[in-house]
Amino acid sequence: DMQEQSLLLNPSTGEATDYVFYVLVGILAVHVIVAILAFLFNKGRLPRFPGSNTVDDAAWPVVIVFGLQFWDFASDVNLAYFLWTDDTNWHIILVQIATYGSTFFIVLPYIYQLYYATKIKHLIKGNEMAQSYFQVRSIIFTMMVVVTGGCYPALAFISSNIFGLQIFSCGLTQYELKKLLRIKVIGTIVLENAPQLFFQ
Repeated sequence: DMQEQSLLLNPSTGEATDYVFYVLVGILAVHVIVAILAFLFNKGRLPRFPGSNTVDDAAWPVVIVFGLQFWDFASDVNLAYFLWTDDTNWHIILVQIATYGSTFFIVLPYIYQLYYATKIKHLIKGNEMAQSYFQVRSIIFTMMVVVTGGCYPALAFISSNIFGLQIFSCGLTQYELKKLLRIKVIGTIVLENAPQLFFQ
């Protein structure tokens, strides 16, 4: 019946699923801890360390947002993997639809995000400081997008200025980030989250 098929599409037990869940919790916990430390650093409660600079306006919440982006992407991939490897339920039409649909709407937004990641220098061509940053550290930004499937969260992270570290100070202004918000709206919400909710 429909209830049984729904349970098959959203498994709650199994060693593999539990293992992935705990790994994701651990990774997210690390991001939360870093965000708390960045908040305390903003307030001057933590001492400077080599490479850091005094700041009081670092956007520490984006660290948690970045962790949530990784959680969202990894959990979608994990579900697709489960559906493709669960041969015992392949005869159920809803399982087949969910498998093809969830996979398609992982790959499509992922390609979209990577495309914009490769075009970032063109999108910020009026900002010399940011251009200089990406000239030297574009590989860091690209790897963040590859791992999380999210271009905008990666941009926000490297613009956060946490701990005053140069690696997180790419030079993008809040105005420029707002202009680039469409990447998140289209790539994450329209092409990924909404379709994934439907197929799950």
